[in-house]
Amino acid sequence: MMGKYLIYVFACLYAIFGWTLNFQLGFLSEQNIASDMDARDAGAALVLPALTAFLIMGNLAINKVGANALAQLSSVNKTWDTKRLKSHFTHFLNLNTIRCLKFVIVLAVVAASTYLIASGVLFYESTNDMRVVLLLQAVPLWTSILLILNSIYNVYRVLRKILRYRLRLSLFEVEKLSPIGHFLITVFFIFCGALAIYALNILFIPLSTIDIALITVFSLIMLAALILPLNTLQTTLTQQKQEALQNLNLQLLEHIGQSNKAKTNRRLVDDHKRLQYVSDLLLVRKELSSQSSMPVSQSTVIKLMVLFFLPLLSWVGAGVVSQMLKIIE
Repeated sequence: MMGKYLIYVFACLYAIFGWTLNFQLGFLSEQNIASDMDARDAGAALVLPALTAFLIMGNLAINKVGANALAQLSSVNKTWDTKRLKSHFTHFLNLNTIRCLKFVIVLAVVAASTYLIASGVLFYESTNDMRVVLLLQAVPLWTSILLILNSIYNVYRVLRKILRYRLRLSLFEVEKLSPIGHFLITVFFIFCGALAIYALNILFIPLSTIDIALITVFSLIMLAALILPLNTLQTTLTQQKQEALQNLNLQLLEHIGQSNKAKTNRRLVDDHKRLQYVSDLLLVRKELSSQSSMPVSQSTVIKLMVLFFLPLLSWVGAGVVSQMLKIIE
């Protein structure tokens, strides 16, 4: 518990230290903004510390909500201790994060270098001799981005196994799948928060083509993070629904069909107990057939899709309008 609060404190201190350092080095001073690249540096000096700190806290939130979702789903219709399962999955996610940290840092250096070279930022000759300090802040940002993607992948990997091989839901127990919804909503709001922080760059300079491309790529990744668990869940529920309907049909055939035994040769209408039992089976089959295999309604899916694509379309539209204005000028 104490380690969790230490991470929050570290993230806040990182943001404060980054802003202070960038201000002291003159990146946030209006007097030092003499070109578009200087304005880009000013935007980065404001956004990089805040976005990195937000993603660090977001990674912790994803691990926490993800561990709770995995524990809740693993204990559905079982006598397992949910608290112990939550502690187990939390330890698993944190341990996996620590194990892959070195690889993630190396990959973050490669990704940051590639982005800086492709955008022309790395070889820009600035009047500020300490510009390398600002460029190095891209490495923690990419590290936090990759760690969040790794955490989402780990949660989905375990979630997929639980849904396919361990989840056993009784009739009309879809509400027990709400932890999955909480996890997906957490991922969605972290993505929207990161996008809102990144939008502060517009205060200094319009987004470049590379930035728009990156936003598009990460938007598709987040969209996959939302769709894949729902798709796996729908497949599992559909399979269990078909198995339940098949069992009901077998029971109906057993009680309605003719049997070689003499006591079952009576008409169904003459046997009140059998008639009531068959009537109940037909009612259950009707209700089960009408149940949707999707854990969310179609209107909810449409609303989520609109909310998801609205920031992306606004960013792309702003970039297109900005480029058209440059051509006109």
